[in-house]
Amino acid sequence: MHKKVCIITSGRINKSDATNNGLLLRSLFNTWPKEKISQIYNSGSNNDEGFWGTYYKLGQNDRRFGWLYSILYKENKALNSRNHSNTSLQKTNIKGGIINVFKRFIIETGIYELIFYPRLSRELKKWLDEVKPEIILAQGYSITFTKLPLLIKKYTGAKLAFFTTDDWPRYLYSGNQGEIKILSFLPKLFLNKLFNQFVQEVDIPIAFGFPMQKEYTQRYGKDFHSIIHADNPLRFQNAIPKRLSNNETFSIVTIGTFNKYRWPLIGDLNKSCQSLKSKGINVQIQIISDSIESEGYSELKKMEYVRIHDDPGSEKLPALLKGADLLVLIETFDKSRAEAIKFSISTKAHLYMFSRVPILLYSHPITGISNYAKEYEWAYIINYRNENNLTKAIETLLTDKNLRHNLVEKAYNVAMENHNIATIEKKLQNILH
Repeated sequence: MHKKVCIITSGRINKSDATNNGLLLRSLFNTWPKEKISQIYNSGSNNDEGFWGTYYKLGQNDRRFGWLYSILYKENKALNSRNHSNTSLQKTNIKGGIINVFKRFIIETGIYELIFYPRLSRELKKWLDEVKPEIILAQGYSITFTKLPLLIKKYTGAKLAFFTTDDWPRYLYSGNQGEIKILSFLPKLFLNKLFNQFVQEVDIPIAFGFPMQKEYTQRYGKDFHSIIHADNPLRFQNAIPKRLSNNETFSIVTIGTFNKYRWPLIGDLNKSCQSLKSKGINVQIQIISDSIESEGYSELKKMEYVRIHDDPGSEKLPALLKGADLLVLIETFDKSRAEAIKFSISTKAHLYMFSRVPILLYSHPITGISNYAKEYEWAYIINYRNENNLTKAIETLLTDKNLRHNLVEKAYNVAMENHNIATIEKKLQNILH
């Protein structure tokens, strides 16, 4: 018997896209009756009909000083829009300058969360009365989305489940992500106190994978369950490969969100392609993403061997992944960021595994994805930024048939053992009983 679940997370889970959380939650709840799933969100809508039965978007009445938040949110969204042709104008624009200062000193430090604190509006209470959730599934990642589930639990009496995919309670507002530490001190202090309260209220604690399960059980004194990414292998078996390069050019495909930690690493790949070109080996890098940092997008467009493609939606991804000659999984080489995601496993990893295409992992050695790849040997790993080693690895992976075959078989077997949706769905249903 499926429970009525209300998912509370910042980004809307759309019907189809390739965002990390969308891929994860759509796969986990794919066979759940849609009328029994609802979501409260803040942003990230692509204006499709959505994947769940009903949605509630936080409005200005759901925050203290919400009218001001609404104005600032719209201005910040406009500044960060993908209208990259106007980037230079935005930088010289007075309004853009003010928003950038606000973003740097107020948003990134978390001060805005203390100003625009969440509350239950009459509209939200009415929606909750209609939805009648039995379980609240919260992911956190901010003060707002840590406090809001507590307010809703108190109002509805529903059970509270907590499911996160990385260790944000430790790194958020800690100064390790480039925020101004002296300004983020108070939000961090507030978050620590709030999260301790949150954990005590959690009825169903869920960790992302076994390393996080072990750490969180010890750290927070609660027995955490473990859930990991999953998908249906038949989606990949039935997909017809679609190439993004011509048949005379090797195609390297990479997908996902390209933030300040990831997009510069595409530059390393571009240099490798240049080196391979001098050997007569033609290679192109195909980036599939609708989420690239503005500065990164401008720089990537300048790179000779890089091509950028819009997110086609999760349904079309298997064909594009299978059409690649090499799949590259990029994480970070920033030590602070790597420490923050040491329990995380990329949303793309299992998709790559199911695609039966060799995988190259380019990441700091302490990230969760690096540890996972080392333990199960499903990828060729480059753990240090070195152009020569990266170039040699790409050339080897494109030309060594035995290595390609062994990596593909190993990765597929790992995917079937650890990421088969048939197994994970049953486990999730048992946890959310």
